[in-house]
Amino acid sequence: MQKKLYKPSFASFHLMKIDRETIKHVADVARLRLTEEEISEFLPQLGDVLESFAKLDEVKTEGVPPSIQPIELKNAMREDTPKDSLTQEDALANSPATKDGYFKDRGGIMQNGDLNLQKTA
Repeated sequence: MQKKLYKPSFASFHLMKIDRETIKHVADVARLRLTEEEISEFLPQLGDVLESFAKLDEVKTEGVPPSIQPIELKNAMREDTPKDSLTQEDALANSPATKDGYFKDRGGIMQNGDLNLQKTA
């Protein structure tokens, strides 16, 4: 018995209502701050992209085996041989801030969707 494969359908994409609120919602989910000018620019572009995806349903794929990767991938493996690594002093040499032999960086805390960086003491 042949396994039935999932065939995605993009036909509903052209029926989707893409408006300013949709663009704002997608931007909010992606944590992007878009200006009104950017929203106006992206609105027709997103519609064009979805329309292009809807055209994929017109392609005749009966009898074509599914392919995730069009070109065969080969692992580029090398022998795992131990090598000398940096000393702790060398590793920290170009760091702008260190403490007790470790890298030191500003801490970050999310507040209301914004990353507030803490000053390095």
